Amino acid sequence: MKTKGIIFIILIVLNLCSCNSRSFLTISEKADLNVTRFSITDDKTGKRYSGIFNEKKEVLFYDEGIIYPFKGGFSYVHKNNRENTIIDITGKSYTTFELSEVYDSFYGYGLYSIYDSKNDSFCIINENGNKISNKKIIDISENIEIVRKNKKMTYFNIVNKSYLKNNKLYDICYSFQNGIAKIGIKKTGQSVYNETYLYGLVDTNGYVLLPCEFSYIDYRCPKYITVSKSCEDPLWERRAEFGMVDLNNNWIIEPKYHYVLPVTDTVAALWIIEENKEYWVLHNIRTKEYKAINSNYTLIDNINLFTKNNTENIILFYDLAEKKYGFINTEGDIVLKPVCERIESNPDNGFYQVLINGNWMLFKENEGVLDPKKYLDFNCIQ
Repeated sequence: MKTKGIIFIILIVLNLCSCNSRSFLTISEKADLNVTRFSITDDKTGKRYSGIFNEKKEVLFYDEGIIYPFKGGFSYVHKNNRENTIIDITGKSYTTFELSEVYDSFYGYGLYSIYDSKNDSFCIINENGNKISNKKIIDISENIEIVRKNKKMTYFNIVNKSYLKNNKLYDICYSFQNGIAKIGIKKTGQSVYNETYLYGLVDTNGYVLLPCEFSYIDYRCPKYITVSKSCEDPLWERRAEFGMVDLNNNWIIEPKYHYVLPVTDTVAALWIIEENKEYWVLHNIRTKEYKAINSNYTLIDNINLFTKNNTENIILFYDLAEKKYGFINTEGDIVLKPVCERIESNPDNGFYQVLINGNWMLFKENEGVLDPKKYLDFNCIQ
């Protein structure tokens, strides 16, 4: 028994010692749990409080601030510039950090990067506030880091602890979404003060799916990609030079629209600008049918973001007459009337956070508008 006890203690010590060098991916196993973010407006102060709940509607965390989308099992609660607390999807709180100290962005996975002025280097800080790496990481997504190498950027798989199989260096790299990522090379003959790129796509093995020949790529939809070979900004340039390709670089929709927004595998929204009007049309890719959306509705909202829901067949729209947001479906029918002053992007499990009459609520297509105070069980945190 005494020998077993000694072995047990040794194992505990070894486990504790390995914590500083352990892969930060262990927490990502929690990402398989379904948690949903929500917000509530405080009746007395008018401040925004946010939390997360599980499939049983049990609230696991609740505090003042805004919770950003989870990444690798972690997120952070943003109260103000100085008070940002890392949390995981079980509701556990970790270190607090200042946004002003963070280099580039918060990376998720319980990690962020800061600049060490004494050593003139960047270091990675984990969820407990401990330094774990000096490697200069630009971002992390889907277990793949964007890192700097030879004054360029490339990808490093943190599970395999190796660069991607068909690894190459690029002038700029973007995070992975649904197993693909945007990469870019600088256009020739331009000044360092006005750098623009030609973009392509790679998969998680580093193999090129689309060559770097596009001035614009939007790859949020898993199957089809919005592209333009000549236009860089649809909102400013307003040129009918956008189309849609598949991952084999075949044109699905010819580049003759002012923008193309993939909604589902079979439906895309087309933005058309004519001499005296502009409007959106829903286009069925298979049947080639078209249906115009109400001319008061625009799918470009007032903060210049193209917004779609990746999990449900509904589209956020802005009513120019009502000056509020709502949802339509792929048939153009109203799912939620334009009653929202604001709708947060990146829904969790089909739940949107919506601001109606100054109060934060939840909306889900098959359940409607939900009051979190009545819909959720707060007993777990009381």
